[in-house]
Amino acid sequence: QLMPGGLTRSPMAKQALVITSALGAVSKDVWVLSGATASGEESAIPGLTGPETVSAAVSPRVAEDLYWLGRYTERAESIARLLRVFDNRWRDVHPAPDAPLARCVVTLLQTITAVTSTWPGFVGAGAGARLSAPQQEILSLLADETRTGTLAYDLVRVRSLANSVRDQLSSDTWTVLSGLDRSLLPFKSQSLDAAPAGLAHLTQAMLAFSGLVAESMVRDTGWYLLDAGRRVERGLQVLGLLRRTLGETHSAETQNLLIESVLIAAESVITHRRRYPARGGVE
Repeated sequence: QLMPGGLTRSPMAKQALVITSALGAVSKDVWVLSGATASGEESAIPGLTGPETVSAAVSPRVAEDLYWLGRYTERAESIARLLRVFDNRWRDVHPAPDAPLARCVVTLLQTITAVTSTWPGFVGAGAGARLSAPQQEILSLLADETRTGTLAYDLVRVRSLANSVRDQLSSDTWTVLSGLDRSLLPFKSQSLDAAPAGLAHLTQAMLAFSGLVAESMVRDTGWYLLDAGRRVERGLQVLGLLRRTLGETHSAETQNLLIESVLIAAESVITHRRRYPARGGVE
């Protein structure tokens, strides 16, 4: 049922000229009050004859928060997968230096910057120094909650949005979300040694969240908006991944490594092997 009113953006600072979610702006409902007195509805005790019809409508604020919750959870999961692939390649290149593998690692680092939009990163000014010693930049991408685009920043947004739609989520879902804080602890040790375990735990939490959303949430308008947010973000992540990895020319050895890395990051390696058991390539 449409109500007279609307949705406004409210910035964190009173004099802010740019109002976006990335800068902390929040959405608030606006009601247009009538001068006339509204007649109250009589309260009724539900009987035992059957369930009452439940409205599928959600407020504009809840609708927006669920949509962005879907986007940020999908974004965090995609970035975690990509960072896990990089970590595996990075550990492979050190015990046995190999030119195609080293080029694959450089391309993955540049892809991480492009996909997360954490410029300049491994692409802009000073990229050469960060590519030769990427540890600090990777640690920032993992643990810096104040830097837009990092994994930690996305998880902060997930927790904030989940709090805004608390009544839409089951208690089991909250059990999973409460563990996100623990997922960030290994990344704050200023060492990449704990990155594999932390990323694995975080991926498990994101997968559990996806399963609970699919099984426990009511299929109302809010669920469809959350699902739409996930699918939109997944499409953007895959496009960015393909553009930066397979959209450029590489040697045959490097390209094969990148193809495998992309398939692992997109959770598609099993599907690809079943459909193309004899070869892999870009057409």
